[in-house]
Amino acid sequence: MISLQSIEPSPLHSREVLIIEESESAAARPITLKGVGSRALVKQLKALESRINHLMPLIMLDGIQRTVVFKTPGVVAVQLDAEYADPDDSDPYNITLNLIEVA
Repeated sequence: MISLQSIEPSPLHSREVLIIEESESAAARPITLKGVGSRALVKQLKALESRINHLMPLIMLDGIQRTVVFKTPGVVAVQLDAEYADPDDSDPYNITLNLIEVA
C-alpha cells in the first residue's frame, strides 16, 4: 500500500513537502522469487516494474494463481560474470523479484 502525506510549509521549509511511504497492508504477503536469466529478461522485468501498482498474475507451480505488484525494489539483478562496461543482452544475471500479493 502506498500512502501520501502532505506537510504544510513552515518557517524552516519554504515549499510544501510530500512524503511517500510504502507499507504492506494486513492482507498483503511478500513473495520473493530468485533465478538466473539474461540481460534481455532483466530489461523486460524492469519495464514491468516501472508500471506503478500494475496488477500482475503470478501462477505458482501448483497451479494456484495470485495477484501481485512489485515491492520496492522490485527487480534486483547482478551480473554472474565479471561486470562489463558494455554487457550483451545474452549475458547471465542473478535475478531477484520482490513482490507483494494483493488479492
